[in-house]
Amino acid sequence: MHSCKGVCDKYEVLFPSRNFILRNKSKTKAYFLILSLLWRLVKRFTKYIMRSILVLLLFSCTAVFAQKRTAPAYPLITHDPYFSIWSSSDSLNRSITKHWTGANQSLTGLIMVDGKVYNFLGQPEKTYHSILPTADEKPMEQVYTENKPAEDWFNVGFNEQDWKTGTGPSGSEKSEVKTLWKKDELWVRRNFIMNAMTKNQIFLKIRHDDHATAYLNGREIYNVAKLAGKFVYIPLDKKLLKSGKNTLALYAKNTGGPSFLDFGLVEEPAGAAAVKIDEARQTSLSFNALRTIYTFACGAIDLTLTFTSPLLMDDLDLLSRPVSYIATKVKSNDGKNHDVKLYYGASTNIATHTPFQPVEAKKYHSAKLSILKAGTTEQPMLKRAGDDVRIDWGYMYMAAPLAYNSTQSISSIGDALTTFLTGKQLSQKEVKGEQLILNTIISIGKVGSTVKENYLLLGYDDIYALQYFKSNLRPWWNTSGKETIENQLQLASDQYPAVVKKCAAFDQKLYNDALKSGGEKYAHLCILAYRQAVSAHKLVKSPEGALLFLSKELGTYPLANGQTYGEDMPIEESGNMLILMAAIAKTEGNADYAKKHWKTLSIWAEYLSKKGLDPSNQLSTDDFAGHLARNANLSVKAIVALGGYGMLATMLGEQSLGDKYTAMAKDMAKKWMVLADAGDHYALTFNDKNTWRRRLNTTLPSKPDMESLWIVVKLIPNLIGLPGQRHLHQKEKILKH
Repeated sequence: MHSCKGVCDKYEVLFPSRNFILRNKSKTKAYFLILSLLWRLVKRFTKYIMRSILVLLLFSCTAVFAQKRTAPAYPLITHDPYFSIWSSSDSLNRSITKHWTGANQSLTGLIMVDGKVYNFLGQPEKTYHSILPTADEKPMEQVYTENKPAEDWFNVGFNEQDWKTGTGPSGSEKSEVKTLWKKDELWVRRNFIMNAMTKNQIFLKIRHDDHATAYLNGREIYNVAKLAGKFVYIPLDKKLLKSGKNTLALYAKNTGGPSFLDFGLVEEPAGAAAVKIDEARQTSLSFNALRTIYTFACGAIDLTLTFTSPLLMDDLDLLSRPVSYIATKVKSNDGKNHDVKLYYGASTNIATHTPFQPVEAKKYHSAKLSILKAGTTEQPMLKRAGDDVRIDWGYMYMAAPLAYNSTQSISSIGDALTTFLTGKQLSQKEVKGEQLILNTIISIGKVGSTVKENYLLLGYDDIYALQYFKSNLRPWWNTSGKETIENQLQLASDQYPAVVKKCAAFDQKLYNDALKSGGEKYAHLCILAYRQAVSAHKLVKSPEGALLFLSKELGTYPLANGQTYGEDMPIEESGNMLILMAAIAKTEGNADYAKKHWKTLSIWAEYLSKKGLDPSNQLSTDDFAGHLARNANLSVKAIVALGGYGMLATMLGEQSLGDKYTAMAKDMAKKWMVLADAGDHYALTFNDKNTWRRRLNTTLPSKPDMESLWIVVKLIPNLIGLPGQRHLHQKEKILKH
């Protein structure tokens, strides 16, 4: 366990680094740790679209096999924080597939049955041409002011000579912008010349945080008071443009937190969506721990599509192998034979941070595989960090067995279906450009009532996975630097039947075990959260040879060089680590691992015993809420952590110390009930009874249930980790709260 030092109110405390070390290959240990940390790990890692998944999982899901449900998103390709592609719609063919941050990372799939084409996977991305480029495409020139200008500031003829000149985007985060936005309000103007008027549909392309109002040639065209975390495209009347000088002006206001502004104008080329393709009818969706399975009716052919990411915790080599399977099974539904051909497309945006980064792609083959490869030209290795970031170093791969005699090509978005629809071959083996598509066509031939199966491999070689205290670390599967992605792809292909069988067995076992431990709702939660929790991490080996299973908790992913908050979170971090240690001891039946770090654990426990009940002003996990003093949630964490420390001490034979801290936790729990009491509810902060605390990470009773809080401490051995065989009234109470 690594730690960083800090000082809080005269107490020198070793604050935990929040990295999660997978100590060995024990299936029991790994399996438990993943399940017991699902809520916290995912809540911390995903601030955007993925956060909503676990919030809704328990309430929106039904059984594991082939039953209808709705969820905010469905995992398709899930390996690590960067190689993570999801479907955001219940029907797979109704939306563009996306990275978990919400950025488009398009996977597409079509089936041709006797010449008729059906779409079963994704939607094609729209293509836009810039009239006035945004900063994600090229440097964005602008004039701006942070002082309120005259009322006609947005008109074309306004005199802007006293305004500052800069380059966009603008915002408060130095690492993300070119022009710092320091005050609450910002006024920006961009002038441009139209020499030839467009006949195409035009759009305002804008991303902003928070409020933004836009004007084109003096006319208001956009007014939204909340942030747009991703670029949105707002259709405009092209008559607003005029030949000669035009002005696009923006007023933006930051209402709290970080600020950001990037905007421009684009047009959609005519004919971009001219191809008429029928939608396959999705007939089922089943969701398991490692697989997402769809079935479709495609005219006279039934198709089963399975996405498998083999994140098996008892096989670290397989867990770390960055290869997923996209498998199809097809058969006739009318007893007749039909000609069947499949198409798959993968956008090179999977290997870029922004769509406009230049990429290079090539087509080649190994001894047994046809392979397509793509990555950015720049290859900025480990240069980016943050939540809303996609990987733009390393290379993506699409591969199919040579035995399939597949046809592979590299194209623009507009030409992606040329070969599939017309038979015209795209012969280039190496292509440079932006937003390219890797295409694979598999001709299955005659398909009758006998099922025919095939699979495609989608992989990613990040070369270096993350930086650990200034040392660049390779992914686990290539710790030596001598392994090749081609060999990993071949292993995945050779082991396809065995891996799929192991994944199916694990899916069933996880469901059965979770059902037995915590009931049906708990089983559903584990199923839906498993891939998200595991793939929120990266498996590497430290320079000292330790196994590290890291997310963003030791810095800003993928740079694990220490906390980047600018300050420690003493109660949050100390409490987290003590609770984790207690969870490990509970599931393993001994406190051996805690014993190795007992000195550090004792420092944390002593600190919490003195500072945990009524916390001073500090950050917590929900750092976006800012600092809070007298935080009731932090106090609860300290109480549970101290109870866990008492349990550990007892397990290590230090009975008097265990009794001391267990009694302390019970006493603090009773005091918490008084401090947080706000009459008809519990307050978020002890000093403000008009605040309301949310029951995150706790099982505290809620008003008007005023039973003694010490029951939480009494039940700590059962509350930490997987649910045990508690009395029914206790289990009902815990699930209710």
